[in-house]
This record gives sequence, C-alpha cells and structure tokens, in this order.
Amino acid sequence: MTNKPELAIVAVTKKGTMLATKLYQLWPHSDLYIPSKFTADPNAFYFSSPLGEVVGDLFNKYCSLVLIMALGIAVRSVAGHLKDKYTDPGVVVVDDAGRFAISLVGGHSAGANAVATKVAALIGAEPVITTAKDATKTLAADLVDQNFGRDIDEEYHQQGERAVWEPESLVVGIGCNRKVTSREIGQAIHTILPQHGLSHKSIRNLATIDLKRDEPGLIDWAEQNGLAIEFFSREELCRVPGMVNPSRAVYQAIGVAGVCEAAALISSGATELVLPKIKSGNITLAVARVVFTPEA
Repeated sequence: MTNKPELAIVAVTKKGTMLATKLYQLWPHSDLYIPSKFTADPNAFYFSSPLGEVVGDLFNKYCSLVLIMALGIAVRSVAGHLKDKYTDPGVVVVDDAGRFAISLVGGHSAGANAVATKVAALIGAEPVITTAKDATKTLAADLVDQNFGRDIDEEYHQQGERAVWEPESLVVGIGCNRKVTSREIGQAIHTILPQHGLSHKSIRNLATIDLKRDEPGLIDWAEQNGLAIEFFSREELCRVPGMVNPSRAVYQAIGVAGVCEAAALISSGATELVLPKIKSGNITLAVARVVFTPEA
C-alpha cells in the first residue's frame, strides 16, 4: 500500500486552469497546480518554474497525474522522468477543451486507465484507452494479478506448449451431509474440477450455509488448503436467482432450495454458474467465477 497522495492536477493555460479547477473541486483528495500568473482556488499550488521541473517534482510524489494541456507538451514534460511501469505514476492527459481524457502512462500498472475513465465521467469527456488488452477486449495479466491476488511468476507456467494462468478466480459452493470427512471433500474437489477444465489452484474461497459453521471435515479441509469459507444464512440463500438445480428434499430439510449453487453465486458476485451442482457421495458442489472489476 502506498502513502503517496492520490492525484495531482496540472494546467498551463488560462482555459486549462478553469478546467483543472473544476476537476479539482469534483475529485476529493486531489491537489491543484497552476501557473502563478493565474488566479484559481485558494488552496491551489502556484508555480513559476518550467513545466518539466514541476512535473519532475510531482512525478514520484503522487500516485497519478492529470496534465491538462496539449498531448505533445505533456509527453515532453514526462519523457525525462520515466523509469518503468512498476514505479512510474499513472499519467492522464486532458485537452484544454475537455473533450478527451487520454491514458498516457501506466494504464494498467498505475491505474491510469481507471483515472482517465473517471476524469472523463466527471467533466463530460471521452476516455481514450489504447492499451492492447483494452483495445482488443482481452484481459491483461497485471490486472488479473491485482484483482485475483496471485503472483504471476508463481501461477503462470507452461504445460507442454500451452501457457496456463491460474488466478484465484473461483468460488466453490459446498453442500454436505453431517459428519462428512475432510478426505471426502478433497476427493470431490480434486476429481470434479479437473473433469470440467477447472483447477483447484484457482479457488479463491469456499461458500456454504451458516448451519455448517461447526462442520469439522469442511473446516479442516479449508484450513489445510489455506482457504476461507464464507457462510450465508437461509434468508440470503433464498433470495438468490439463477439456481439451476433446486432441490425439494433440501428445502424440506433446512428451508432453502439449494446451498452450493446459491452460496457460490453470492460469494462470487456472479449471476451465472461456471459449473452447476454436482453430487459426489455426501457432497454437492457448484462453481462460480469471481466478477472481475478493473476499478476494484
């Protein structure tokens, strides 16, 4: 976690200063930097130094910069300060007319794409996102890493000639009979998931009904594998749409039409199941994929 201030907004022209002031007032935890020859918000920082020096001073101080100026001027002002995507701040460029918010540096790694999108929404501009994964509507590995919590070097490996990425993106909903063993749960997960092209390494957490808080076999298996269990009440499970296989027997027993499918959907935030309910001995399980949110 960084302790850097969130955002610096920099303008160089009178018109740009007006737009920068508007954005500053709309974006909490931002700072405003404008030329000393202009008058703006009383809390603004005024500068008279060359723009390149000003940007250089701010470059490693803030998480993100919004530069309200011509794109060419912005490029020249940041060029001498760029190091790498792991340490550079996100840089967004906005034209003086407020028509476009361009993600220039750190689109994924520093969140500039998200900043550009938010700036555009606040001032009524068009966000311009040019990173390849966004342009082609595919998923960037660094965004996956940020949202699903696995280290790329550990989870990105080769199987023959195929590259396999296994992020923590699955929630396994579990329903089980009393006195189910840890071994039974492990066998079910390790058998059923691979049969459907899923990896146990991608499990983010388990989910079930709160009646299972004291189920030793379930608790033990989760602890052995370093997984959290999310518990839901009958009322919460009953409100979930999208269950594929409701059960009359389960409803008569515990007052809910199904556990594993509903629990997986709630915990993941998904509306559809990757794997509907499958029964294996004393266990039923269903799988949902965690909803991916880039701004998250």
